[in-house]
Amino acid sequence: MGYLYGRNGYLEVRNCNNPEQVILYDGNHAPVRSYPIPKQISGYEYEIEECRRCLEEKLCETPFVSHQVTLEVMKMMDQMRQEMGIVYPFEK
Repeated sequence: MGYLYGRNGYLEVRNCNNPEQVILYDGNHAPVRSYPIPKQISGYEYEIEECRRCLEEKLCETPFVSHQVTLEVMKMMDQMRQEMGIVYPFEK
C-alpha cells in the first residue's frame, strides 16, 4: 500500500508498485470515492507511451517532468540510499 496525505484526507494506493485501485478517504478515515486502475503490465507503460509520444513530436523532454526535476529526484534517491547504506554491486 502507498498513501498520500493531504489537509482534508488521504489517498490509499493498492499495490503501489503496479497500482490496482486508488481510494480517497476523508479526514475521518471514511472512504469517499474509489478509482479503479486499468490492468497494467509493469506500471512503466505510461513512461514508454510518453517517450513514444515525445519522439513522434520531436520533443527532447516531456513537458510533465523536466530533465532537471528527474536529476533532482535521482540525487534525493542517491542520498537516501547512502544514508541507508545501500550500495549496488556495480558501484563497488
